[in-house]
Amino acid sequence: MSSDRLFIPPRIDSSTFEDIVYRKNRKPFSNLRKRRGSEVKVGDHIVINVAGACNGNGKSWAQSAVGVYFGPSSRHNFSEEIDEEPHTSNRAHIRAAITGLEKVKKLPDKDKLKTSVVVVVTHSQYVVDGITKHIYKRYDNGWRNAKRTEVDNREDFQDWLMNWRVITTYL
Repeated sequence: MSSDRLFIPPRIDSSTFEDIVYRKNRKPFSNLRKRRGSEVKVGDHIVINVAGACNGNGKSWAQSAVGVYFGPSSRHNFSEEIDEEPHTSNRAHIRAAITGLEKVKKLPDKDKLKTSVVVVVTHSQYVVDGITKHIYKRYDNGWRNAKRTEVDNREDFQDWLMNWRVITTYL
């Protein structure tokens, strides 16, 4: 099964991230811009930026955390520590994406959203490849990787597969 989950915005001339995503102070969300010919408008699809980090990655005392950014001065922006183990950088990145989507689902003003599309922006190639290139192949292989060992962070990727259908972009 091929994946339609990867979204790489088209480059138009020397377009930047700001040309693609609309952000304004005092707005609760960032939005994907839509382009019709030479006309550019603010679209309805929302954009969240997610990141994970792990202090002491690979050590017994490691601690990881996630952050989700909805837009400048958005009351929905947040960060939090991850309680459950294992604490690794890769797990923090996938948990950031999942946590961000869970927060969108629980937004008190989600009824004001004019879309069901959430664009997740991450700098983690691990997350992008994991939910686009590898997820269906690993599912078909009983959550085993090419070395026939269990996929790292299997439960997180299963959670993603069963609960989310989103567009993800890597920047």
